Amino acid sequence: MLVFSAPHLVAIIAAYSLLMGFPLAYWLLHKNRELGLLDKTVLGFIAGLGLPPILLFLLSFAMPVGPISIAAVSLVLLAAGMGMFLKDNCLASLKAELGESVAGLGALKLSLRNPGELANSPALGTIVSLAVFALILITFLTRFQTYSPIFSEIDPYYYIYSAQMLITDGSIPVHDATAWYPFTEMSSHRVRPLVPHLEAIWYFLYTNVMGVSGYNNYLLSIISCFYPPIAGMLIIYTFYLLFRVLYNKRVGLIAAAISVMIPTIIQKTLAGTYELAPMGMFAIVFVFAAYVYAMKDVSDRKRLAVAAFAILILILGTNYGMLFAVPMTIYLGLQAMVSGLASFKNNKVDLGQFAIFNIVLAAIAVLAELLYNSYGSGMLQPEPPTIMLGYIGAAVFLGGIALLLKKVTDKEYKTYAFVAIALVGLALLLFSPLKDKIREVGMSTLGFAGYKVPLERTIAEQGMAGSNFEGSLGFIGKSLEGTQFQILEGLSSGLIFSAGSDTMVNLVLGMAVPIHTSEKHGLFIIFILISVLAALYLVARALLQQGEPILPELLLLIFVLGVTYVGVNKIKFTLLLSLTSVISFGIAYYYLERYLRHVLTVITGFLTRTAIIDISKPGEGFFESIQPVAVQVILFVLALFLVFSQYNSYPLAGPLLLHAFEPRFGDNPEMFMPKMQNICDRVRDPTACSAATPQYTENISEQFNSMACKYSVISDVFAPKEDELLAANFKCDFRLTDYWVDTMEWVDRHTEKNARFASWWDYGHWLNFLGQRNTVLRNEQSSLDMIGTIADAYTNASAEELKQRMLFYNATYAIFDGELILAGTNNLGAKYGALNYLGCAWNNRTNVSVPPGTSECERQHLWETIVIPATPRPEESCAISQVRNIKGAIAYSVSDSGNLQPIYCVGDAKLADGSSMAGTYYLGKTDGNGDLVLNKGFIGMASNQSGYIQAIMFYTPDKIWLEDGQLVDGMGDAKTHFYQTALYRAFFLNDLPGFKLVYQTNGGEVKIYQISDEPSQPPVSPSPTPTPTSQPPPANTSTTATNETNYSSNTTNTNK
Repeated sequence: MLVFSAPHLVAIIAAYSLLMGFPLAYWLLHKNRELGLLDKTVLGFIAGLGLPPILLFLLSFAMPVGPISIAAVSLVLLAAGMGMFLKDNCLASLKAELGESVAGLGALKLSLRNPGELANSPALGTIVSLAVFALILITFLTRFQTYSPIFSEIDPYYYIYSAQMLITDGSIPVHDATAWYPFTEMSSHRVRPLVPHLEAIWYFLYTNVMGVSGYNNYLLSIISCFYPPIAGMLIIYTFYLLFRVLYNKRVGLIAAAISVMIPTIIQKTLAGTYELAPMGMFAIVFVFAAYVYAMKDVSDRKRLAVAAFAILILILGTNYGMLFAVPMTIYLGLQAMVSGLASFKNNKVDLGQFAIFNIVLAAIAVLAELLYNSYGSGMLQPEPPTIMLGYIGAAVFLGGIALLLKKVTDKEYKTYAFVAIALVGLALLLFSPLKDKIREVGMSTLGFAGYKVPLERTIAEQGMAGSNFEGSLGFIGKSLEGTQFQILEGLSSGLIFSAGSDTMVNLVLGMAVPIHTSEKHGLFIIFILISVLAALYLVARALLQQGEPILPELLLLIFVLGVTYVGVNKIKFTLLLSLTSVISFGIAYYYLERYLRHVLTVITGFLTRTAIIDISKPGEGFFESIQPVAVQVILFVLALFLVFSQYNSYPLAGPLLLHAFEPRFGDNPEMFMPKMQNICDRVRDPTACSAATPQYTENISEQFNSMACKYSVISDVFAPKEDELLAANFKCDFRLTDYWVDTMEWVDRHTEKNARFASWWDYGHWLNFLGQRNTVLRNEQSSLDMIGTIADAYTNASAEELKQRMLFYNATYAIFDGELILAGTNNLGAKYGALNYLGCAWNNRTNVSVPPGTSECERQHLWETIVIPATPRPEESCAISQVRNIKGAIAYSVSDSGNLQPIYCVGDAKLADGSSMAGTYYLGKTDGNGDLVLNKGFIGMASNQSGYIQAIMFYTPDKIWLEDGQLVDGMGDAKTHFYQTALYRAFFLNDLPGFKLVYQTNGGEVKIYQISDEPSQPPVSPSPTPTPTSQPPPANTSTTATNETNYSSNTTNTNK
């Protein structure tokens, strides 16, 4: 039984992170009165999460990761933080801030008695801080409840294997043999280092504090489950921080509240999704918040340090560096030009400090990227990626404009200079190698719509997004009803994300993004339109010298527009759409408030006694001189309604909060054994009866059994409440199926330590981490050729060819499972469409330009499907034997065009042993007696569909048929190559020549075969079978995507 204490782990993480980060963060921020104690505490927690793994990563170049190196890093951080804290007498500042917080609580009590004084009371800040803390707590509570060592996901097990290597070996090799053998240069677990090093630290801390010895992969899995919920709560805080430093606490609070219940953010920050995406979402919002915070005073080195730290987290902890570097490149160029044009009216525009600030940050980003690239490749990488070169190039360009504005004050010379810059820039874009670099960046940033290789056609996340995003974004993605709303949504979408924008992208970048046939709709589109108008307003004010020349909103809008364009097109990037929706909402809310305040004042002359035009301040604009209270209250109420609607659109919100702290069976099985015994005694439920015994939890799959978990969560299983049912399903169903867990347990316990398994790539990460064994393929899809080889081996090659390929890849076991072929209980399909398509592509019999399921090759490898009338009409009757007057019903095949074509006569058929069964006879094909000739196959998987029975034919090598007095098998009647494939023989016939069946799950969902004899010839490198084709062969290149497969095609396949 796995023994684990969630409260102890949470306490350890919180204590360690605050101890490592708070002293240093407070020293950096203690003189800043803009940020409160809550902000400094949370930022200290973030520092404690980020700094130890970053320093441990750097130290790993000199010594192995382990208790000694972790202790060294911890002592250095603690000593540095406390030294700075005590040196600057930060304790006095901390006491003062604690006193202010206590005073704020006291003022809150008084304000509750006299609400009229709340607006001008220090209690208002206390209320906001308490509300933000509540949102952070709610976020964690609604995410952590799914923690499990066998969480139902694929990619996280790849990333956690990196942490396992650090824990067990002290380092991660540049290349390993866990997959892609013999091409081991394709196999590596050197992912972005922050998360694996953080998980290793947590593992060492927990096991040392709790007295756990040895390594347990399930314990590492369940410890790592807590990283995504922590990242989730930090996403909420950083939204608050972003708009708090950009505008005010009120906007920050509303933005944070909106983001708490966005479905995609919830889904990607659930306990168990410990890939890089949760850290990526947090880091990208944090880096923008830190950058805006530092922009407030670009000469302040401590602010610069906060922004630099955020950049390090982004680049060393996530794959989202591009999402910051590209917007920054565009922003710095635009900001330089806006400031330069503004200088024609005001020679006092000074970009010097701002340029230095950005050059330093860009240099840090480039160095961090170079460090990771060198670490990932195992050798020094002196040249940064094009995207990072563009970023630092834009920063240098900004510096050049700053120098120009300082040195050239004459308008005429300045005009010449800007014209020259524009001409040089245009020439570089059009005629220099820089043009190709820019197109490369554009392709990598926006070019996700096309298919470059056949594999991409089988990946679900590469599919096009729909036009409605309510399921992903909640209420803010809702397409509002009513003509007026539809017109506004259509206008907003048409101006920004429509055929025009697609055409422009294709024209400028030379891409082939599919043109929209319909606009994207949702409330978030309106927010984006308002944000665009606000940005245009700010640029106009800057050019007219009526506003600030430095515009952080411009940066945010560039990020929003670019990411949203991709997000509304590609399913894969809908996750990022959730971030841009919140950012655009925050900008829209603030400027909508200002606009309405202005309009209402102009129309009425007054709003309330506190909303008047103050003409005594001629130095301020009319817009800013109006007291905001009335409009603030109106919009704040509307925003609260939006928050409530967002909360209400997520049905699990209430149940998860109500049942957040209820333990589950897996957490403490002994506590629930009496309850399980009671259920067993009353209804004799097998799961409850087994769970009432101590032996039940010896298996990890049983300890975390979904039904036992639900029984433990529901107070009365015989009269369950609706909210308990919802909470139980959420807390208990996010786990791998029993048969996969049991399979991986068997692999770990009963196969050789260096064994390698052939399987479809979906299971590679599970084999590595849960099974602790090597695999041929894995989910990062490093070799398209190897993926095509295995796809062909399963769907086309003979058993001998499969064995040859396995031996070349040093594999002795092959896994065949129902998910490859079974689509429910009465149909075939599932992942087979993807394997079939990729196998045919590998054989050069289809290519990326042809959609899956449409090639002749794929049709030749499908099973035989027949259609039988459920109630045959008279004209659908047929004669099996005229002499013996045996009748049957016509069975049809389905043509490519969907027409029914008569093929068999269905009636009774006898086997050699005298037993009878429903059989099929060839129409129009008779023997010497004039009877129809028997088709020696079995009718299976029959299902009734609209008056017809759809069934699948099965053929076996068993000699159970009589033909001319001889015992024969039915393989000679098989119509397609499907019945000769390794997959068919292994999964349906349990007969794979040259292999022995060594394991199968109780329900037969998974079967493992081992090579049983030596090959007839030495293994050679697999190569496609030469097949004449009129279609050009696809390019066999590699990709690094780690995505879920899209198993739909034009066959009977279904989505996974």
